[in-house]
Amino acid sequence: MSLKSFISDLYTVKNSKSFSIDDVYQRLGYGKKTAGVIVNTSTSMTHSTVYACVRDKSESVGQLPLKLYRTLADGTREEVKKGREHRIFTKRPNSFMTQQDFLMMYMTCRELYGRFFAYAVRNDRGSISEIIPFRYQTNITVDMDLNGEVYYTYVTNDNKPAIRFANEDIMHIKLNTLDGFTGMSPISHNADAIGLGMAQERHLSSLMKNGAMPKGLLETDLVFADPKNATRLREEFDDRYAGADKSGKTVLLENGIKFRPLTISPVDAELLSSRQYSQQQICGIFRVPPRRIGVIASSGSSDIEQENKDYYVNSLMPAVTAYEDAINSMLPDNLTVQVDERGFVRGDLESQVKGMGEAFKLTAISIDEFREGIGMQPIENGHLHAIDTNNITLGTLDQVEKLQEEQRALALAGAQRSQEPNLEQEDDEDAN
Repeated sequence: MSLKSFISDLYTVKNSKSFSIDDVYQRLGYGKKTAGVIVNTSTSMTHSTVYACVRDKSESVGQLPLKLYRTLADGTREEVKKGREHRIFTKRPNSFMTQQDFLMMYMTCRELYGRFFAYAVRNDRGSISEIIPFRYQTNITVDMDLNGEVYYTYVTNDNKPAIRFANEDIMHIKLNTLDGFTGMSPISHNADAIGLGMAQERHLSSLMKNGAMPKGLLETDLVFADPKNATRLREEFDDRYAGADKSGKTVLLENGIKFRPLTISPVDAELLSSRQYSQQQICGIFRVPPRRIGVIASSGSSDIEQENKDYYVNSLMPAVTAYEDAINSMLPDNLTVQVDERGFVRGDLESQVKGMGEAFKLTAISIDEFREGIGMQPIENGHLHAIDTNNITLGTLDQVEKLQEEQRALALAGAQRSQEPNLEQEDDEDAN
């Protein structure tokens, strides 16, 4: 079998027509019926809060740029900006996906299934030429043999034989695990909470579709001999007082007719309150701040800035680190992939300039590195660093000791001049 045909087989899995997808999930243990609804990765994504949380995390990680570094013989690192490795590991991992597509799929599978699988395609020399994610992530299983070797099996339901993979051929990233190689799905382990939220959404949808909720009632003890009079009264009332442009008008009714407005029932009000609680609970499951998906109102700008920092450090960073470790384990020892977390605050120019400016003053980065960090082009002498942070002096890092010595000498000379007696002032005093 050719390599092209083999890769094609990974993407030609057919689902059986004898039972539904819900049955598939139920039989494979990926579904649970709770609060009257089936909860699995397919149905849960129809819940607005689950979808918003998964989308927010996948897009937040997907926007982060990747950088490839090569370690030199002297131990220093240089960034690799072109070549085959640069293309595969930072731009296009395969022929049909960009790096952002790949990262977003990784995060989506991670948050739904608790694991992500991709196949490392190697050329004749053993180097990786493509990284292809499995189309049906639930069709691959992981296990350990008697010798302690982890292996993977890709099972189809179209009567084709199962495909077995060695550990080194699979990129496997998982959430927390109980056995060391099987990630725990947030959906299956929180089915009750998610199912309750889905049931509430369905109940509200049914209430809006079938429930009767008029804005008010016209009450009277009179009996209309002709039903047309009652219809005329209602239409005249709506014509005079219904609509936003007629809001605030004084209501004048005849023949003892009274208007009684209707409000939402306490039961429905409690349902709306519990619905918001369910939304916040789901946000907690996926570790997404409720403000980011519109569950609660936005707070002040300073609170949002701190919340975004906490979100990146405590929620996104574990996923980013797991991805870096998985990629680096597949690379030669002298190559390293690193996610550039500055992409998370790319839209916040003020924070970028402030952070990069502090690094520049501490001589940690050069002028060009500072400009690159805020999206600007390099300039002439951009390799220089800030040597003196009070009155900024520019120079290369090998000039630090020389320039600092010159600064100390100038400062000492200035101090000595300030202590010398003023001879002109003493002559004036003697003359007087």
